[in-house]
Amino acid sequence: SSCVLAPCSTEQMAPIVESKLGQEMKTCTLGELDCKAGIEVLRADCQLELTDDDAGTIVQNQGLNPGMIKIISRIINDDQLTAEEAQTYKLSIAMGENQEGAALHKALLSAFSKDKKKLRSLLVLTDIFPGEMDVDVITKVLRIKTEKEASQMMDKLVASDLAMRNPRATVAGKGWLLPPVVREFARMLATDEDSDNAELASCIKDALNDRIKTRGIFTEHISSLVASSTLALRFKTDTAYNKLTKSRQAVYQVLRWAVENPEEQGPVARKQLFGLLMNMRLTLPIYSAVLIQDTCRKLADAWAGTDELASATCRAVGALFWQNSMDETYGRDACKHQAELAIAVLSSKTDPESLLALAVALRAKALILREAFSCAESVAAHKQAITALQRQVDLGDDLHMLEYIMHLGELSGVLDYFGEAARTVEGEEYGRQALAAAESFFNSKSHPVTAMCLGSLGYNLRNGGKPQEALDVHKRAHKMRQGCLGDMHVETAMSLNQMGLSNQDLAVKQLDEAKKRNKTDKDEDLDTMEYARLLCNTAVGQFESSLLVRTELLGERDPLVANTALGLAELKLMMARRLGMGEMREAAIRSLQQSLTIRRQHFNAGNKKLTVPGKLLMQLYLEDGRQANAAEVEAKYMKAA
Repeated sequence: SSCVLAPCSTEQMAPIVESKLGQEMKTCTLGELDCKAGIEVLRADCQLELTDDDAGTIVQNQGLNPGMIKIISRIINDDQLTAEEAQTYKLSIAMGENQEGAALHKALLSAFSKDKKKLRSLLVLTDIFPGEMDVDVITKVLRIKTEKEASQMMDKLVASDLAMRNPRATVAGKGWLLPPVVREFARMLATDEDSDNAELASCIKDALNDRIKTRGIFTEHISSLVASSTLALRFKTDTAYNKLTKSRQAVYQVLRWAVENPEEQGPVARKQLFGLLMNMRLTLPIYSAVLIQDTCRKLADAWAGTDELASATCRAVGALFWQNSMDETYGRDACKHQAELAIAVLSSKTDPESLLALAVALRAKALILREAFSCAESVAAHKQAITALQRQVDLGDDLHMLEYIMHLGELSGVLDYFGEAARTVEGEEYGRQALAAAESFFNSKSHPVTAMCLGSLGYNLRNGGKPQEALDVHKRAHKMRQGCLGDMHVETAMSLNQMGLSNQDLAVKQLDEAKKRNKTDKDEDLDTMEYARLLCNTAVGQFESSLLVRTELLGERDPLVANTALGLAELKLMMARRLGMGEMREAAIRSLQQSLTIRRQHFNAGNKKLTVPGKLLMQLYLEDGRQANAAEVEAKYMKAA
């Protein structure tokens, strides 16, 4: 697939200067361009209205080459490409009979054919790198003796317009990009082993014969990078998380190769791959759930007869990327089935690798069961995993310890779901145990896993009638997630949601205690009401902020959006009933309707996720004398088919 560069400013994007290649491309090159000038060329020819960001992406993906920009404009005008498709446009579309395409083809072929060594390097680079290239990785993959020699080689490619300096390189002057116009042409050549040019054909054949080795080197490098960055999360969370995010496209590249050619993956390569997958399980939000599930299932099927551990590990990790929906391929039931297949293979094993993979599969199953309110089964799965991990934890194994902490934290969270006093006490105990273990493991530094443990503890504190303690804990989790993950992140929004619930509970507690005292002091009554209003208004702001983030990141129909809408509905209804804010009642009804509409797309009628808010909405309708609306709610959400 074609490379899509992130939009960047004119100052960041160095223009492609005319040199050797530029002179040979006069028939389709009008001169040097910066990003702004490229957009002007596009707008002059393209009849479709485009935003500045979309237009910038398109012109950058054409290497800021005006000839290519004009070609893509005509293709868009002929309704052959949408604006979205144009942003990932492949040069091969233009390599037809038209004059510009033929001229560009000739110029590129001439430039590529002049230097056999340069062409081989280009073929390898376009096969290996999905985007940015740093000097250390280029040195390793091309097996160049020193980074200095690698830099010199890349500088020659830059001088020939076959590469560009990367303004966002980790080390200034030590990073490069291949213009899409060059990248796509090199990929086309890689499929043309029967070229009429004998020297060119020989060079292509050499590069292809070396492909397995170079891909193996790259896979080893990326696996090591992800492993070291994952471990570094213990000490330098921000830096390590950024490294993992930056390496995401390279990870996808490695996984694509594995799926395309599973038979090429020997024992060493398989170990590297499922080691990579096992590390990815610790930073789920970074990666595409659908892509990882597809990859894991294909590899699991391919390796089922030859490597049981690798196959089961793939199923376990893929199941962790479950989507909270009824989707038959990627939803809860499909992923629970994958987890159970892994558990069936791994339950009888006793080696450390198998026990870790078993714990991962059990965590996926437990989380899915929790969402289905099969809480007792979820607790059993977590406890089975904790027992399986214990021996390696006692031996000080870091990977097993991290999985152990995650099970403790998630177990604390699921115990909150029961809504029973004894279970809440147990949940608080597990939450404190998980938090202590996480703080010790991460040296008391901020970390998303520690924040998860704080959140689980907070659920149980709140359920146990300790709203102030719960609020304090959720504030800690929120600050930690802000620092590690940023404001626009689903986990940060989770903390906002819980802070809103805790503030609401604090307001209710204030009102309940005032009622018990049966006060006659009107001024004290007014103070209590004013403080409760302040707490509730703060909660409204927190819920609305959470709703904004969740909607922006997940879409309007995600179950988490429904959860926040339900929280807002319950809060506003309380404000209407207990604080005399009658205008909030109708807003509560609208939020309940929103929550039910979303949840019905993800859960069958009769599920507790529907019956709880459905019962409340029916009650409000009946209070208003709207029997027909209440009956509709009952039929649509309350009765199982």
